[in-house]
Amino acid sequence: MQGQWDPDSDNDRRERASASQQRLSFEYGSRVDPLLDRAASHVPLIGAAFKTTTTTLARWLAHAPIRRARYEDFSSIDWIYDNNKGRRARRRLRQGSQRTLKGKLYLFYDSLQSWIVLLGVGIAMGIIATFMATTSQWMSDIKGGYCRGRFYLNKRFCCLEAIDQSTNESRPCEDWIAWSDALHISWPWMAWLVQSIAFVCSGVLFAGLSTYLVTEYAPYAAGQGIAEIKTIMSGFVMRQFLGLRTLVVKCIGTPLSVASGLNVGKEAPLVHIACCCGNVLTRPFPSLRGNESQKRQVLSAASAAGISVAFGAPIGGVLFSLEEVSYYFPAETMWRSFFCASVAAITLKFFDPFRNGKLVPFQVTYDRTFYPFELLFVVVIGVIGVRNGPVVGYFCFLS
Repeated sequence: MQGQWDPDSDNDRRERASASQQRLSFEYGSRVDPLLDRAASHVPLIGAAFKTTTTTLARWLAHAPIRRARYEDFSSIDWIYDNNKGRRARRRLRQGSQRTLKGKLYLFYDSLQSWIVLLGVGIAMGIIATFMATTSQWMSDIKGGYCRGRFYLNKRFCCLEAIDQSTNESRPCEDWIAWSDALHISWPWMAWLVQSIAFVCSGVLFAGLSTYLVTEYAPYAAGQGIAEIKTIMSGFVMRQFLGLRTLVVKCIGTPLSVASGLNVGKEAPLVHIACCCGNVLTRPFPSLRGNESQKRQVLSAASAAGISVAFGAPIGGVLFSLEEVSYYFPAETMWRSFFCASVAAITLKFFDPFRNGKLVPFQVTYDRTFYPFELLFVVVIGVIGVRNGPVVGYFCFLS
């Protein structure tokens, strides 16, 4: 009857739709849908290639593991997927290493890849810190004069022979030539004007050159970079921020900016440079390059090298990486951070850019002992800190 629902006809309709869907879909494995065969038969020249490609695609869909496309720029990574990917890769290596000696050697090599990268980061950071320290000091001194006969030396090293090592008193240095003396200007006010013009012009030149390099070649090299590194550590993808071009421009632009007299330092940029070194050195290793989670563990350890060469404090670098930068910091990353920071400090100590046997150009020395009554003030300050600590913490929580 018209207008009345027939359950048998509805079931038949669903069965026909299911059968039609099964005909349109190809089976997992090696067989391809007959419709694809008929479509390929109309094009004899490419029919075989079409069938082979479709069969390969069907087998891949049936037997291949879950795959993920390459992360796009300014996107977030999948921590669970990358961690599972790393565990599956290590499980396959362990299963294969039980059979042959080659598999055992490859498993040992796979476990050393992150350590090899961090060793390279530590050595590179020691060399880069030496270059930046000597270059920035030379460009700061070149604004006032130059060393006669040894133009590449800064004022301190040029006049090193004029310092009495026993009394630490300096005598007049004849090798350092001011720009006014080089122009043979004898009038005091004219000499002062020439020195001022040379100082200002060289500072503007250094700042302008640094700005040009950043704006034209590596915009991501601008700023200190720690805020962006913290964002990357949390799982955000910024493709060119840790690239090779950014690394080169940052290494050149930082000494130029420091020598120009701007209110900047090289401590925070060294952390950015260390992470750039870690990212660049992971490229020859597919297991690190293709796993964003493991790469961020390497970057966390590499950031400790920046603080290590900036302040001469390897343990401080580890604490900085743990407290300020890292989002995911397992126990093994802490030992890698300490290893990388120690290698960087040893390399900087080997080159000794300050020629004082220390990792920093300055040192706090205590040549007098304290008196017992001074301990009373230390106790009072400690009591005030303990009493007001919760108040300050609650204020920070509210803000």
